[in-house]
Amino acid sequence: MEVVKLEKEFKLTKNVIYYARIKKNISQQELAEMLGTTAATISRYENGIHKPQGKTAIKLSKILEIPLEEIIV
Repeated sequence: MEVVKLEKEFKLTKNVIYYARIKKNISQQELAEMLGTTAATISRYENGIHKPQGKTAIKLSKILEIPLEEIIV
């Protein structure tokens, strides 16, 4: 049961990042440059392969103007 809950939360996180980026009309490459990472990393966040951690999550929250809690859930 807990695994299902974690998977659901992870899917919500990736959707939040994707939709916030689209809403702000920012490409993956542009967001990657703002964060000092690669477009491939942004894609991994959006596809739920990885989750942003630490300073990256904080920066992402500020850039996309979404609560940090929605990114690190």
